[in-house]
Amino acid sequence: METLFEIQGAISTLGEHLVNPDCVAKVSSAAELYYSKQQAFAMMPFFLTAGAFVFWFLVGLVTKTSFFRKRIKRDETTTKDKFVVTVTSILYLLYPTLCKNTFGLFDCKWIGGTPYLKADLEETCGVGRHLGMMLTLGVGQLIVYVIGLPLVVLLFLHRNRENLGEHASLAR
Repeated sequence: METLFEIQGAISTLGEHLVNPDCVAKVSSAAELYYSKQQAFAMMPFFLTAGAFVFWFLVGLVTKTSFFRKRIKRDETTTKDKFVVTVTSILYLLYPTLCKNTFGLFDCKWIGGTPYLKADLEETCGVGRHLGMMLTLGVGQLIVYVIGLPLVVLLFLHRNRENLGEHASLAR
């Protein structure tokens, strides 16, 4: 069981290494690079979801089964079910990284009575650019990812509580 968690941890941090412009950017400050990565991570789930939709939509076209077709048999797995599984898996793997990055925007170190962003100790916390990023990206990611994703899963499970043993719910 411990090995399973180690594998999941390694895979979930893969996203951090996919969006890492630190090595190629030479002129930007550490704070600008940090905010750029934050923006990329904030958008990543939307782009990956759109990519998964396009992939499964095209699979539906190739196999001549419409993505939006209703389930004919109760035990049938539809292309839309496969899309939901793909998005759920991607978000499950990205969730720890999304949360870590979200809370990183609020992670400040006090030096000499002044709070500085841990990612760049030249960036003062709570003023100017950092305040704007905290209020837009930080609060937005807290609402959408940290609170919103688990809430959506809870609502889905609650809405389907009577049908959790059926094929459609199990497939998704």
